[in-house]
Amino acid sequence: MDEKENKNTNKENNAQHHNHNKKKEFRRKRKPRLLIELNDFSKINDIKKPEHTKVKVAIYCNTCKRKHHLHFGEFKNGSVNAKNLQDIIDKYSWKYCNRDREPQIIKIYDANYIDNNKNITNFINILKNIKGSKIVTITTSNYSQAFDINKDFQFIDIASEHLFYKILKEGILKGTGIIIRQFLDIKTKKIINNKEIWIPKKKLYGFFLYLNNIFPTPKEDLEIACNTDAETGLPLEPENDVIYAEINFNYNNHETNTIWN
Repeated sequence: MDEKENKNTNKENNAQHHNHNKKKEFRRKRKPRLLIELNDFSKINDIKKPEHTKVKVAIYCNTCKRKHHLHFGEFKNGSVNAKNLQDIIDKYSWKYCNRDREPQIIKIYDANYIDNNKNITNFINILKNIKGSKIVTITTSNYSQAFDINKDFQFIDIASEHLFYKILKEGILKGTGIIIRQFLDIKTKKIINNKEIWIPKKKLYGFFLYLNNIFPTPKEDLEIACNTDAETGLPLEPENDVIYAEINFNYNNHETNTIWN
């Protein structure tokens, strides 16, 4: 009797182990993916999710002028009480319109304010006059954010551009530090992990914005700031591939003059 019970127990354990392995194997398999483009609100009830398939629904957003790929659960939840496709998108605008997690970036950005603020316009002109690709790092009392801008003064996406102008708009009143890292055509040799690589030489500029004013940072002060540990105050090893520069800004004539070394 004991022997029979042991055999039955072993069979049950083996069956459970087999089923468990099958479930693990099924979970490890990548589910097929399906992207459904929805352009007609009247067809939302026709969107079905096939079994064992990962489904996303692409809907055009009139706010940021691009398509958002909603997970099927988000689409179904957003469809409740929606009167049009934009209503579905608006429930998740915090997630898809603003990849950098800054709420209401699109609404805060005010093109008229930027255009009518002379000093912001002048600062943008300074940036545009610094040729080539650049990384602009803006630091406020709350956070620091870097923005990649290409040689044609284009941002990675519209959300980054709106965030840039939002921080600039607030920073010129409350105070913000800005470092511009310009990538030059000159390349320098660097040894990393015993490998020789060639990287572009950089030219750095600094600014401080406060109370609607622009204050260029002298290149000596910029070099000290960039080569000092912010926590300990101890000097850091200087970068060999960097040139520190400054821009004189004429407040009366709104002209700029670049001073190199």
